[in-house]
Amino acid sequence: MGNKTLSLTNAELEFAQKIRLHFPRGVFSSGDLKRMNGAKAEDITARLIETFSGWPVVENEYLKLISGGESLILSACDGTRIIPDMTGLFTAGIDPDFRNYSADEKGQTTGEIPVRVLEMAKDGMFVQMFGSLFGISIVDDSANDRDIAKFIKRYQRDLERICLTQDQIIGFVEKFPNWLREDGYATFFPYKSYKNFFVARVRVPSGGRLEARVRRLGRSGVWGAEHRRRVVVPQLA
Repeated sequence: MGNKTLSLTNAELEFAQKIRLHFPRGVFSSGDLKRMNGAKAEDITARLIETFSGWPVVENEYLKLISGGESLILSACDGTRIIPDMTGLFTAGIDPDFRNYSADEKGQTTGEIPVRVLEMAKDGMFVQMFGSLFGISIVDDSANDRDIAKFIKRYQRDLERICLTQDQIIGFVEKFPNWLREDGYATFFPYKSYKNFFVARVRVPSGGRLEARVRRLGRSGVWGAEHRRRVVVPQLA
């Protein structure tokens, strides 16, 4: 009997690509992927935990992990603090667009969580950087704001997983200031406010005072990797 190629639907191919990009070790066959794609969420979760528990964080082409081996634990917080109110912390200035963009919603109560710090390794837009964290790379440099809006809508649940609250962002800045990118370049923190995604940009200009700025996640500008800007997100693996 000759070999028979197992065909996959577009949805199954996308599912396979997502796993392969995030866990590029080739441990799943196409048959495994077909069965998992139709399984219950809890069954898939159990299978992934069984297979990948204990694995190190997988780096990607846009971001490289620089906090590996470090225990960076954010303290529990009640979510009430927001960046535009923190004039005593961000003494070099706070972007008025936190208010103008309605990027100033208070968050929910959160417990202690581990976070990781990554550094840019390749030029990219926000959606390329953050999408790479959960194995999605479907937006190229020619994408416009409309393309990016479609990406955000389609993958909003994944994006929510890498968001911090503003209170957690403030907590990181207070607790781990040495992990912020210095020399006037930004450290990026993705977060959500009033159902929209934003990126808080914390800078440490000369003199050591802190500055906070904000940008919509859906903007199509490309950030250069040569300045080694950093990204802080919850630890997903």
